[in-house]
Amino acid sequence: MAAITLEYIKNRPTDKFFDCNTDDFRRIPSNPVAYWVSKKFIKSFDCNVVAKYTYGQGKNVTSNNEKYLRYWWEVSFKHIGRENKWLPYAKGGDFRKWFGNIEHVVDWSKSARKFYKTHISGRIISEEQWYLEGITWTDITSTGTGFRYLPQDMTFDTTGLTIFVKDKKMLIKLLGILNTNYSFTTVHFLKQAYPSIKKW
Repeated sequence: MAAITLEYIKNRPTDKFFDCNTDDFRRIPSNPVAYWVSKKFIKSFDCNVVAKYTYGQGKNVTSNNEKYLRYWWEVSFKHIGRENKWLPYAKGGDFRKWFGNIEHVVDWSKSARKFYKTHISGRIISEEQWYLEGITWTDITSTGTGFRYLPQDMTFDTTGLTIFVKDKKMLIKLLGILNTNYSFTTVHFLKQAYPSIKKW
């Protein structure tokens, strides 16, 4: 075995020998040993990360979805909206890009919000993030991640995570970038590199 290895090192057959610069691994988040990726793919990690243009803070957790969640067609339409009891709610759903999966409404009354904030397993996002437009996605899917526009005057939960943009002019551009084949490839690569991580 050692003799074969030394021969490969000496002759470097292109179909069996991989040669890469270890410094390139430092350019990829968390530095996985990924000698098979192309130099073009590695170089793409030198670009600005999405986090430079966005921010976010967790999600809402009702702790009792049976009580506080409904499908939007189960309640009167006149009671849905920012100044009403029910607020449209992104709750993940099937793989879908660009828009959709807004099938639920959440009880957004003052008493319900107090419950989310004070219950031991509940959570509510900070008030400055209420009603903002953003980009949402389903936390776990079997077919890949599809990013969708979240209109203003809505909110989201733990299975429909959301980020907000620092500059509104960037929202549609970022949504477009996140739905490209490159983004899909990057997420797929990171899942392979770190199989122990359940969510991306």
